[in-house]
Amino acid sequence: MSNRNSDVPGNPVSSAALMDREMLKRARWLYLVSSYCEREGEQDIRIRSIRIKVPEGGRGEYLGVVTADTETASLVAFHVGDDLVGCLSGLCTRIMNGSLKWREDEFRSR
Repeated sequence: MSNRNSDVPGNPVSSAALMDREMLKRARWLYLVSSYCEREGEQDIRIRSIRIKVPEGGRGEYLGVVTADTETASLVAFHVGDDLVGCLSGLCTRIMNGSLKWREDEFRSR
């Protein structure tokens, strides 16, 4: 019986399986956030846009900006990540668990 460890660094099968799991996890977050945004009438805060600002020169932090509406106000929230995937997945997680810190959007009129 072989005693090979599939978690050996550089193992292409293990690396591909890990990448598949990570991609599936990210896709699941996007699907959940998409579903959340489509249920507009079921929540007090309705997401209107999700944008990612890329750092100049590709160095620095990525800034996620989410805009939303309530019946009485326009809101904005922010999330920072070290890379594009981290920023987007962090935003998705915070949208789904309700931990974004909303503030009135002074630049968007109702």
